[in-house]
Amino acid sequence: MDKGTFGDHLRRERELRGVSLEEISAATRIGTRFLEALESEQWEVLPGGVFNRGFVRAVARFLGLDEEGMVGEYALATNDRPETRLGTEKQPAPSSETRRLLWLVVLLAVALVAGAWFAWHRYASWRAGRRPAAVSAPRPTSHLPAAPRAATPTGDPVPAPASAAGPTRKNPKKPPGGPD
Repeated sequence: MDKGTFGDHLRRERELRGVSLEEISAATRIGTRFLEALESEQWEVLPGGVFNRGFVRAVARFLGLDEEGMVGEYALATNDRPETRLGTEKQPAPSSETRRLLWLVVLLAVALVAGAWFAWHRYASWRAGRRPAAVSAPRPTSHLPAAPRAATPTGDPVPAPASAAGPTRKNPKKPPGGPD
């Protein structure tokens, strides 16, 4: 591209739309000295690199021009390589070892979730009183609590006193202490 082509094109587009450099500067927050440097192709005044391409994009967007086309014209005028977009590079395909490792991690995660679910349900049923058969204790048949038994010095159990087991009545209709 010949010297003056990019800057002339930018100036012509701006003047066709009746926009001043101050209006572009206010809207894009790019200093007027940088805008003037773009139009007069004074590349040494501009900060360089990504900033220059960002200035061209912002001015093109404000004027309603094709941003990529204007950046391409700028790159030709300055012999600058156009920017490469992030994320457009091809990623290498994962190797079979990476895939195997991924499957192993997925299977381990599934096993952990299943184990946690099983443990939680076992704990919840135990907590609710529905203990599994292997863990359940036999239930007492008597309604009265068993009296504690003490041991003698020889280790033989001492029988509980009769009063500890509660009163016993043969005939429930007769008052206590009355004749049998």
